[in-house]
Amino acid sequence: MIGLFAGASVLGGLVFFFWYYGSPRYTDVGYKPDQPIKYSHKFHVQSLGLDCRYCHSFVEVSHEANVPSTNTCINCHEHIEKDSYNLTVLKNSAQDPYEDLDGDGFWSEDEPFRDVNGNGEWDKGEPINWVKIHMLPDYAYFNHSVHLNIGHKLIDENGNGKWDEGEEYDGLGVGVGCVECHGRIDQMEVVAQAEPLNMLWCLECHRNPVPRLRPISEITNMDWEPTDTWKESDTFVQIHKKIEPSQVKVFVDTAPLMEKPLASAAGLGWQGKHTNLVSRNYGSWLFLGVILTNIYFRNKKKIKSNCGTCSKCIDVCPTKAIIKPYTLDARRCISYLTIEHKTHIQKDFRIKIGNRIFGCDDCLAVCPWNKFAKKYSDIKLSYIKKLDMPNLKVFLSLSENDFIIYFIGTPIRRLGYNRFMRNVLIAAANSKDLNLVDEVLKKLDSSNELIRAMAIWALFCLDKPRFLLEKKKRLDKEKFYNVRQEWLNGECN
Repeated sequence: MIGLFAGASVLGGLVFFFWYYGSPRYTDVGYKPDQPIKYSHKFHVQSLGLDCRYCHSFVEVSHEANVPSTNTCINCHEHIEKDSYNLTVLKNSAQDPYEDLDGDGFWSEDEPFRDVNGNGEWDKGEPINWVKIHMLPDYAYFNHSVHLNIGHKLIDENGNGKWDEGEEYDGLGVGVGCVECHGRIDQMEVVAQAEPLNMLWCLECHRNPVPRLRPISEITNMDWEPTDTWKESDTFVQIHKKIEPSQVKVFVDTAPLMEKPLASAAGLGWQGKHTNLVSRNYGSWLFLGVILTNIYFRNKKKIKSNCGTCSKCIDVCPTKAIIKPYTLDARRCISYLTIEHKTHIQKDFRIKIGNRIFGCDDCLAVCPWNKFAKKYSDIKLSYIKKLDMPNLKVFLSLSENDFIIYFIGTPIRRLGYNRFMRNVLIAAANSKDLNLVDEVLKKLDSSNELIRAMAIWALFCLDKPRFLLEKKKRLDKEKFYNVRQEWLNGECN
């Protein structure tokens, strides 16, 4: 098995996905799917004057802008247009309502459910299958409550995630209006995606958010425009003082930045005994990116290590690269040796590398915190079908041009052909598969000295008699010292 996504190096592959999913290729401005119920926002918002928060009731306090429950709709339509044909799907989906005897809006154990269909039981209908319109890729974290309540940001002094007595709110009394992202929803008979919602679009706003901010009282007002009174207000003056046009630059394994310590300092997790970042919520199977900005953020409370007495990552390391808890000798790490190390790999480590061609995930795989790991749904990095149990003979037969085509769009491409073939030859040697000898022999004629050297070692491990025969023919002609040493000091242990 190939350790495809080991260490920080795998993050280089995300550059491609950030480019793709953050580009117009992935945007769908104007997307307007048919919904199971013909619901007109134009009628409900513009004609009836319903506030967005009547239906999307959690939008001010939650990450998600919730789709209203069936009962929210039924509460109105029990009195208005209750016989409309357009409500058929809604009625079929609705739960049998309960009798709210005490009028508190909640069901209590002594309050019976009304048996609508008369079968003597409370039934639950099929949920309405709404079509999602605004879809963000997994790497894009958007929190509705933060954007709508910039003026009510909690100073969580004790770090418990709640507002406690004595703790204050820090802010400006402003937020981003719904219309900035969703467009003129009050003019839409059928909801459509109004903005691209890609990373570039988000960053453009964050570079200069002031023009898009408004008083919290006007968040849902589709017609609001900044007035002279607003521009002269104390709140607006404070905005200009506190929020300057920002500078933003994004890095995903594309700059010499220490992502793991930065992530730890940001309160995203802690560096485990294997030195990788570990999160309570997501384990250690993480992709880390960095956004550098001049925007001020209140520091989160740093999370202390929760590794306890566990030493599984230390014990499992094939090369004993984790020399002690929280200390890694990169020179011994298989991820470093197979990905970053550009020259010959010393013989002591070749056998221990085993069949790994790109990285090593052993220390991550055994971490108990990975029971909380979650699989990505949008970014397809977790599994590449053609690399599932690859055929070493096929890899050995690849030319440099074949390599480029085969691995285009994957992190392996950044290895380059020579290092890739070095790693494949080591895996071939450790496989003990005699069917690979013919392909290994071909690599003895390679123009690259690194490939020739590893081919010699692989031949020694696979077929010592053939090694001795080739040695007689080739040793005297070899000019490179490292290659000659492989002929002279053959060993495979």
